[in-house]
Parts: sequence; C-alpha cells; structure tokens
Amino acid sequence: MAPQKNVAIEPGLLEEAGKVAAAEGKTVDELATDALKRELARRALDKFRRDAEPRRHGMTDAEVAATVEEAVHQSRAARRGA
Repeated sequence: MAPQKNVAIEPGLLEEAGKVAAAEGKTVDELATDALKRELARRALDKFRRDAEPRRHGMTDAEVAATVEEAVHQSRAARRGA
C-alpha cells in the first residue's frame, strides 16, 4: 500500500471525481493519482520546452528535425571518412 496523505478537495469536485472514477472502474484515489501524474508530466514538458526555446533560434519543429537529421548525416559521414 502506498503512503497516505490527506488532501482537501472541494465537495463538488470530489463528487464529480467520484462519478468519473466509478464510470472508469477506479477509486477516487486512483483517479487523483493518475491526474496528478499527468499534471506533473505536463509541467515538466512545459519547462523542457521553455528551456529549449532559446536554442531553437526561432526554427519550426520541421526545421529543427531537418537540422538534426543533417547533423547526424554529417557526423556519420565524418566517421566513415567520406
């Protein structure tokens, strides 16, 4: 069993969570744990994106992918002595 910690949840939100959890065959604790994991992952991804933005130099995702592909190609060619 996981360590327990009480968390205050607004009554209306708890009621809604109970309905969703029941519909999904989960407990409210499981639903809350899943939601918290998703939120923490989303925040980590947002931070990663913010931290990476200055290194993109305004490039689109496609331009970044092309730049990486070209760098990999050049690196492999250099290792082969081409």
